[in-house]
Amino acid sequence: AFSCEGRVVAYASFGSQFPFIALVDESVRNAAEAAGMELFFVDNAFDAQKALTNATLIATRGDIEAVLEFNYYQQTNLVIAEIFRDASIPVIAIDIPVPGATYYGADNYAAGKLAGAGLVGAAKEKWGGTVDLLMVEKQSGAGQELLHDRDLDRALLGCGAAHLVGATAAPRSCSSRAVGAARDRQSHQPRTRPRPPTGSSGR
Repeated sequence: AFSCEGRVVAYASFGSQFPFIALVDESVRNAAEAAGMELFFVDNAFDAQKALTNATLIATRGDIEAVLEFNYYQQTNLVIAEIFRDASIPVIAIDIPVPGATYYGADNYAAGKLAGAGLVGAAKEKWGGTVDLLMVEKQSGAGQELLHDRDLDRALLGCGAAHLVGATAAPRSCSSRAVGAARDRQSHQPRTRPRPPTGSSGR
């Protein structure tokens, strides 16, 4: 039977400075200890360059058998994937995809669609389906940039919004930047009536 006893695994944390991530880090350490594995821990510290440095450090050790990679910056993960591929080290990507790696995390695209459907339903229930502004907050690191214009158009029609604002930001500032984008959009756009759904008389 397969056993993890004595295996050497590296774990690159998202950033231990975040309370939730600190809990994830502790969970990984506990799981490794319970399985009898040796865990080599490095902290990406929510920093793209640090993540690359850590990947190189892991790849050059010579004794790492697998990597748990938890890095927010998806573009950096393209390089990280190459580093580990060249070192013949298999990768498990946590929450943010790494090309060629086994993915462990939520289906962010599907979750975003569900959240959008819920937003449209709430707008219909609370405001009768007529709203002035629809604000969509995105984080490129988790793959939400895959949202197409046609999906945004459907969202506009679904809740009768006259305007749509998209804001892409990092976790620490996403809310404030999204609100800022919405205010900027409103200040440069005169108030107009919501677009009626296809087939509506628009009365």
